[in-house]
Amino acid sequence: MDRSWMYFTPRTSQTFVNGVSTFLNFAFARACANGDTIKYPCTHCLNMKFQSRQIVLDHLICSGFRPKYLKWVYHGEDTTTTSTSTTLDEEEVFHHEMNEMLNENFQPGGTGEKIHENTSNNTQETNNKGSNFDNLVKEAEENVYPNCKYNKLSCVVHLYHLTCLNGWNNKSLTMLLEFLKDLLPEGNVLPKTTQQVKRIMANMGLGYEKIHACPNGCMLFWDNKEEYKVYSFCGSSRWKIHEANLEYEECPPSKKASKLLRWFPLKPRLQRLFMSSKT
Repeated sequence: MDRSWMYFTPRTSQTFVNGVSTFLNFAFARACANGDTIKYPCTHCLNMKFQSRQIVLDHLICSGFRPKYLKWVYHGEDTTTTSTSTTLDEEEVFHHEMNEMLNENFQPGGTGEKIHENTSNNTQETNNKGSNFDNLVKEAEENVYPNCKYNKLSCVVHLYHLTCLNGWNNKSLTMLLEFLKDLLPEGNVLPKTTQQVKRIMANMGLGYEKIHACPNGCMLFWDNKEEYKVYSFCGSSRWKIHEANLEYEECPPSKKASKLLRWFPLKPRLQRLFMSSKT
């Protein structure tokens, strides 16, 4: 059975819908937990939960199949059975997904591309965008270590996805990266810290903006108040004062914001949603 439709066919097409129906028929004939539910292998649920046929159908149409699920081992397929689709393997799927993501992210009109009246500004932004694209393509072509099926970009994206799904903090991810860096063959190109991972992910165009905020919730240092040094309502300092400096009035406060608001702009996320060929 040719399963290229799982990853290379638009989810709005009749081919994909028919393929999902074939998968559901296969799964419910072989892997029902209690007669009316199966695990659903969408990109969000990753075969972790059981649901009815209609809900599984909805999730697969909306989100697609989890990466590399060409052999339906969680739905009754024998692990020793070889897929009849000889031209499609797991490595090809993962590389295809990275290339597709880059092409959609940096195509004209994609996230992060703005129209400027000033030609020099527009040229500078185009140059920056081209540089980001070149860096990501390089990382998409560079294997984590020789003969590894994961390239650097796909590995980083996969680890970051796991981080978000499981609510890991920065320290947890850094500890995992340090362990993996030591575990993998010498000379591997896996990032060593969370900051390095975030630097790569920031090039994808969905970062966030840090805005200094009052710890009492009085105001934000934003827009026309961006240059303020104290809060106009409660009068306290914008900066966090180090405890060691409290005894010495002549010592300036440390230049660290007393509180940060992390703003995730909605507009580029809507742009990303609608520019994807899968949505």
